[in-house]
Amino acid sequence: MAGALNAVTTGGPDDVWAVGRVTHDDADEGHALVLHWDGRGQRQVAAPEKAGRLSAVAVTDQGIIAVGRDATADYPGPGADGYAIGLSGGRWRSLGLPSGTFFDPSGVALSPQRQITAVGVIADPDQSEPQPMVLTSGG
Repeated sequence: MAGALNAVTTGGPDDVWAVGRVTHDDADEGHALVLHWDGRGQRQVAAPEKAGRLSAVAVTDQGIIAVGRDATADYPGPGADGYAIGLSGGRWRSLGLPSGTFFDPSGVALSPQRQITAVGVIADPDQSEPQPMVLTSGG
């Protein structure tokens, strides 16, 4: 098993999160990798099975939010959508990025007003040039 970390964030000296991807073989696009340092040690946090590589993470007052790309389809192409997930109380939930966008998120932030903003690129294989994308949701 191989992997890479793509982003790190902290909620304090005893609350450090890193995200990326882990691969099982050379043909594997990658699955979500989430690591947490709690001041005593680092542990891997189980992520949703279908979650692909994670590219960014932000700490919230309830846990973390992370963005990445689905691992179930080749990118770019049908079904290769970006996703956003949140971890709170040990449970993951989808943050509902729109499907069918060919969105590959590369960053995420949470404003003081609890507004989530994800940025990245739209790489639609039917279009000649990738397009920048910004998605914002309410808090």
